Amino acid sequence: MMMMQRNQMAQQVAGRRFARPALRRAPVSVKAAKMSVGDMGKADLEGKVVLVRSDLNVPMDKASGAITDDTRIRAACPTLKYLSDNGAKILLTSHLVRV
Repeated sequence: MMMMQRNQMAQQVAGRRFARPALRRAPVSVKAAKMSVGDMGKADLEGKVVLVRSDLNVPMDKASGAITDDTRIRAACPTLKYLSDNGAKILLTSHLVRV
């Protein structure tokens, strides 16, 4: 009997659309001191996973696909080395634009 009542209620509800009242949310403001990688020491980094988003778009030769200028990759290396030397696990993200 209980199952029959649930099915009837489900059928009644399925035929209607319920308007939800608009949610009003208070504005949220977060104030935090801006930190760079150099501001963090071994105690802050050791054993932590650090997400690094780096712009690694480099010019590539269209015919061979070889990198023609690796300046941006070389520029990211000191940051990655600092993190690694201080015990961080690095999760490096980027994207490659193909034109």
